[in-house]
Amino acid sequence: MHSSMYLLVKRAYSANKKRNSLTILAVGISVFLLTAILTFSTSFYHKMIEEMRVADADVVTVAFGAGDNALNYTYLNLYTDDDIKLINQIDGVTDVTGVKGLNVSAVTYDNNKRILANSLRGIDRSYLDNYKISYTGTFPDKDDEIIIGARIADASGLQIGDSIDIDFGSQRKTFKIVGILDKQEEQLFSTFPTEINQLIATYSNSSLFETSNYIYISARVKDQDQLSEVSKKIVEAINTDSNLTEALENTGLHPLVATRQNVLDMLDTWFSYILLFVYVVSVLLGIISTVNIFNIFVITIQEQFKDIAVYKIVGASIRQIRNIFIYQSVFIGTMGSVLGILLGYLLSAIVILLLHWPIRFDVYTVLIPFAIGMTSPICAGVWSSKKSEKVDINILTGNL
Repeated sequence: MHSSMYLLVKRAYSANKKRNSLTILAVGISVFLLTAILTFSTSFYHKMIEEMRVADADVVTVAFGAGDNALNYTYLNLYTDDDIKLINQIDGVTDVTGVKGLNVSAVTYDNNKRILANSLRGIDRSYLDNYKISYTGTFPDKDDEIIIGARIADASGLQIGDSIDIDFGSQRKTFKIVGILDKQEEQLFSTFPTEINQLIATYSNSSLFETSNYIYISARVKDQDQLSEVSKKIVEAINTDSNLTEALENTGLHPLVATRQNVLDMLDTWFSYILLFVYVVSVLLGIISTVNIFNIFVITIQEQFKDIAVYKIVGASIRQIRNIFIYQSVFIGTMGSVLGILLGYLLSAIVILLLHWPIRFDVYTVLIPFAIGMTSPICAGVWSSKKSEKVDINILTGNL
């Protein structure tokens, strides 16, 4: 921009400083809203990922389900050692282990004080390794030994070496606590940490589970990039178990494999809807902002008809005259966009910190608001500046 053009733009801007300041504020508010929405939605997305992180990406859960959504699974006492052998034969799968379960009628300690629990699980040490769950003490390896979750230990005051009684119908057995699992951090969107914190388990080869099958199977995939392919192979292998398929016949249920990728896919679907809403809001804000700024610029140009006529008399081209208003629109868009983005990020960051959500910076949370903030006033400036072409120099003589 030449110095002479700069002075003309500055003079025109100063002549309508109050109106232009309000226009900058209007642009800033629109950009602020978009920045805040995008920042909050991005932070919420990552918060959900943290909260729904049931296990590492390479851990798979083999259970049962009725539909295509692998996250809607249930446990059934149907998997056998044969199914574990079938999965172990698949290339790319390791640390295959099953979980057994027995319903209990009561769990008591210290003269019939009750513990809120309705099942006893049978697990292997590799099950805890798959989910990276640590514990103090030892892992049970006898029929009368158990390991308990941290919540149960905290609520009851039970320690390693203490005993509890478990009723299986009319039969009562006494168990010695040999280990306590480390407390798992609660998650908003997953009950798995709660299950571990409330777990009462013994080793899966206990005589208690002699006639029991596995309610689900846990395993690791060696190559995370092959997660989908290996999951399909697991289902195909299990479906060759004729006893299992016969048991599931006409139930509407089938074997399925749930992974963390299923969670991510679901979140991506949800987030795509949020982004669609943001895009619609962006377009609407852009249109409303453009129309409002256009009307303001038209009024400004009408008030400066005589100045425009003078510019024409002294030899200014139509392009130069239009640039006076276009440059103003660029300045207004820049100031409004920068102001809106800064305030949007600042206030959003404060609220996000108070909510204890993760703060994430993504380029699109700046690009989209900035693009809307710049496009609206520039389009309005270009559109309205055409009005200057119709100004007749005779307006100076009062003949118009």
